[in-house]
Amino acid sequence: MTNMIKIHSGFAPVPNGKLFFEETGEGEAIILVHAGIADHTMWDEQVADLAKSYRVISYDLRGYGKSEMASAAFSHYEDLASLCSCLDIKKAHLVGSSMGGASCLDFVLTYPEKVLSLSLVSSAIGGYEFTGPPPEPLMMLFSALGQGNWEEATELAARVWLDGPKRTTDQLDPKLRNQVKTMSSVALKNMNPSAIQPTVLEPAALKRLSEIAVPAQVIVGELDDDSILGIGELLTKYIPQAHKVVVQESAHMLNMEKPALFNHLLLEFLAEA
Repeated sequence: MTNMIKIHSGFAPVPNGKLFFEETGEGEAIILVHAGIADHTMWDEQVADLAKSYRVISYDLRGYGKSEMASAAFSHYEDLASLCSCLDIKKAHLVGSSMGGASCLDFVLTYPEKVLSLSLVSSAIGGYEFTGPPPEPLMMLFSALGQGNWEEATELAARVWLDGPKRTTDQLDPKLRNQVKTMSSVALKNMNPSAIQPTVLEPAALKRLSEIAVPAQVIVGELDDDSILGIGELLTKYIPQAHKVVVQESAHMLNMEKPALFNHLLLEFLAEA
């Protein structure tokens, strides 16, 4: 779909590195921030629809896709500020998936004047403490990473974040699974304990949600892990202008599973934000 529109790409400088980005369209800016096992291509089915009315920017976080690995301490939310500065974006609508959602929350709490709205998709959040034992596929994933078994790790990543805990592999489109596995083949290297990990906001976003003063849409997949559904409840409860939407028959990567429905929900929200 994206090959039907004119896309400008480049690299934005950040401290001790650079970020790959793509942009297209005109109007108010929308910045798409990808999940922790993905890259900017997870938004391919959104870009063309959004670009009909907005200036759309998608990018690879540091160490993902075409962006360089970190060589020194950094934070995703400050990198986003550098991207905005490079592209002369004064205000933007932010759309963040999973880890990208957590980065958007840290950003809006640090730079509230730069944000028009938040769309938090299967979002994580800084300061949230998971309870109980990790899912077995996730433990298997960490084991595969420790052994350097990248093929097994990418399969397990798709099982954890695309399939989800409430359905089996054969219930998913093989093409979609392959796309997620391709993205995660780069992203998983960020889980290496020796990799430089991003710093997060202090005090943590979880304790500061009431400070967020922009409209927020919280979107979760019905079949996602219960912890992500729980985070969705917290975001909806404590962000003053938040509302929640549950997308049926989808899990963590719901914008890829249900692109037409997701685009409708996002555009409808943006029109009113």
